Amino acid sequence: MERVRPQSVAFVPLIGGSRVLAVLVLATTDAPRDFTRAELDLLQALANEGALALERQRTADTLRDTLERERLVARITARFR
Repeated sequence: MERVRPQSVAFVPLIGGSRVLAVLVLATTDAPRDFTRAELDLLQALANEGALALERQRTADTLRDTLERERLVARITARFR
């Protein structure tokens, strides 16, 4: 905040399930302003899509890790046989 010196700031949470995954921060640096309800609604919709994308990525990462672990176990098992 000290570096950017914003005049106005909006914080919009990216909520996945029951937890906040991240926060979208929007700031003006030239002049103070009020964000309209329509703008905040649009930002929340964007944040919701971002939260879905983050959740999908987390799920894909978990699946990839699980598959790699299963492949490792299969290779080890095959060597013992």
